[in-house]
Amino acid sequence: MWVTLGILAALTGWVAFRIAAPYLEALLAGAALATLFHPLHVRLQRHVPLPSIAALLATALVVVTVVVPLGFAISAIIGQLRQGPGDWLPLLEDWALRVGIPPGTMQGKLEEASAAILRGTLSAASAAGGGVLQFIVAMGAFHFALLNGTWLHEQILLHSPLGRTRTETLLNTIHGMIKTSFYGVVAVAAAQGVLLGLGARIAGLPSPALWGLAAMFVSVIAVVGSALVWIPGSILLLSQGKIGMGLFFLAWSAGLVANADNVVHPLIVMARLPVSGLLVFISLLGGIQAFGLLGIFIGPVTLAVGIALFRMLREEVEASAP
Repeated sequence: MWVTLGILAALTGWVAFRIAAPYLEALLAGAALATLFHPLHVRLQRHVPLPSIAALLATALVVVTVVVPLGFAISAIIGQLRQGPGDWLPLLEDWALRVGIPPGTMQGKLEEASAAILRGTLSAASAAGGGVLQFIVAMGAFHFALLNGTWLHEQILLHSPLGRTRTETLLNTIHGMIKTSFYGVVAVAAAQGVLLGLGARIAGLPSPALWGLAAMFVSVIAVVGSALVWIPGSILLLSQGKIGMGLFFLAWSAGLVANADNVVHPLIVMARLPVSGLLVFISLLGGIQAFGLLGIFIGPVTLAVGIALFRMLREEVEASAP
């Protein structure tokens, strides 16, 4: 009988996975957000009698504090790009004439480049969002996890084959690493925002604080990140004829801003995981390549859980040794 039940359970699990697979990243994202914002939900419950209303308010706050600012950052970038090329320095056209480029060609090429960057920015922003349906699923998972988090926690402890103590250890490890990864994301965003704002001020871009703030918010977008800000900024400077400052801003951003993630985030994770920096770096980089933005959390969590499991296995072997 137990063989039949096992086969049916495995078959049901496989079908359930196939059903949830298209939305797996959104579901995991919602669960990770619920882990981060659970303390906020607890505080809201002290003032709101109905748990469902408290979870709904927490969901609304996340949308307002995370999604809306990101939308404003993308809008600010698009607004700068739509301004198009500014006043051209005669030096640019003189240089073009000397190498045999017809008058006005350089301006047209840079206008095309600005338009291409604008289209790329819109496309990247849309892809990073994962679509409206994915966002709805993520927020639904977030709301459900807040509302039923305590029950889910108890069910996992009750049915886990590892036992209550070890399962509790793994859950605490996952929770702690998600928080640590989130702190790493915040630290990277702050570092990239400050560095890019400083570079924008030196290069003479208008409203450098706005450029830095935009970089801070879009830094969480996997792969492209702050490049959504500093590439358009460089194009804008070049299109205005500020060749030197445009190249400086490009080099500053590509050298310092873009690589802040490779330094700050591993240091934050290493403060919690006493392992080689190479392992942390690979877990972050591989996680992002495999799972996109969510890999920032999945990579370090997988590393931390693996370390905890090997520690448990060693304890089991030592306990069974004669």
